[in-house]
Amino acid sequence: MENQLAMFEGQHEVMVLLKSDVEFDFHGDFLVLAKGVATALEYSRTEEVTKFCKEGQVFIVKNSDISSSAISRNRKLNNTGEAFITNLALNRVFGKSEKPKAEPFQDWLYEDIIPSVQKTGSYSSNNQQLDTSLLSPEMQMFKQLWDGLAYKEIEDKRRDNEIKTLKDGFSTMQETFLQHDEDWRNSINKMLKGSAFRTGGNYGEMRSESYKLLEERGHCDLNKRLRNLKDRLADSGATKTKIENMTRMDVIEADPRLKEIYTTIVKEFAIGTLKIAR
Repeated sequence: MENQLAMFEGQHEVMVLLKSDVEFDFHGDFLVLAKGVATALEYSRTEEVTKFCKEGQVFIVKNSDISSSAISRNRKLNNTGEAFITNLALNRVFGKSEKPKAEPFQDWLYEDIIPSVQKTGSYSSNNQQLDTSLLSPEMQMFKQLWDGLAYKEIEDKRRDNEIKTLKDGFSTMQETFLQHDEDWRNSINKMLKGSAFRTGGNYGEMRSESYKLLEERGHCDLNKRLRNLKDRLADSGATKTKIENMTRMDVIEADPRLKEIYTTIVKEFAIGTLKIAR
């Protein structure tokens, strides 16, 4: 069977190694091919990704370091080894990179690829397609009936698992999105209010302008993300009051990349290098 590599946007090769795939220990949950991250984010050199990493977050991995199942899922590595970074380093890359592809790549990797590898050991299903035109009409009808029943059972089990996961993860969801970094928020509010006072501007206008600049630099839609956040909280069983109290600041704080970009924007307002467009 040919290896079925994960391809971001159908053209950028991405390789993921779990802890169980390698013969050495590392701090984090998984490793990802640094070159794949660089090409996905449209950097010309791998070093433009690894420069964001701390010591102990980059590993030169050789074929002798990984399991046969990992090779089967991916491909054989170069004889001299290839650079992989930990997921902790990857988060630093997402936080510091201003590349437009950073957000869609992050969503694709964490929402599609990593869960698939962790659950099935592969990037995607590799089912062989059956040419049903060679079957008799009776067998074709029977296959359609059987496929329908099988699909319904799979969907029922998947739905049951999702409900169980939502219930089990309710506390985690609450901790992730409903706890605030008050020191950071107070610092942001203080800088915005101070800037508005010094320039004779309106605090509300300055806050709105800061969000607008974040959407431009971070290539994101804060209102859309806020709606998605509220939907996820509603699905997890959060109270109506807590859901209604969610703001764009909660969206920003939940994403390390947006949080860092937004902090920079507010600091620029505070030192006077940014002003409200009139």
